[in-house]
Amino acid sequence: MGVGYTFQDIYDVLGSRDTSDDSLTTVTLTAAYSATNRKILPIGGMSKAVLDVSYTNGTGEANTGLTIKVEFSPDRTNFYRAINDTTTNSESVLTQRNFTFAAADTATNYAFSLPIDIYNKYIRISVIETGVSTNYGTVYIGATLSGAK
Repeated sequence: MGVGYTFQDIYDVLGSRDTSDDSLTTVTLTAAYSATNRKILPIGGMSKAVLDVSYTNGTGEANTGLTIKVEFSPDRTNFYRAINDTTTNSESVLTQRNFTFAAADTATNYAFSLPIDIYNKYIRISVIETGVSTNYGTVYIGATLSGAK
């Protein structure tokens, strides 16, 4: 039995979806985080996000990676990174968390979903592409936010 969320919001994070035929418009990736490859979404009252990602790496570019950075904010001004928690010798070690998808083939579309537990009032999602020589790839990211708004 699944969780019965009372509310769901669907957003285009990067790129857009044409609702008449579900075709996707993508954005070109870069090697640096910037205002053109990130978006802030309101998440107050929500508890889960699923990012639906359609990533195509560039022609002639194999072994690239799509890195997704997730940050949270109570005020839309100060953002705090999601973290990894590992335990070594009974000590929790916290590190900043990224989600990296490794692409092996050249000019190939990879479609996947990334579920994320969410909290706070805002989430900022940013992306970069790594391992690129000259031809950057493209990405579309949509988000479904679920909770009890």
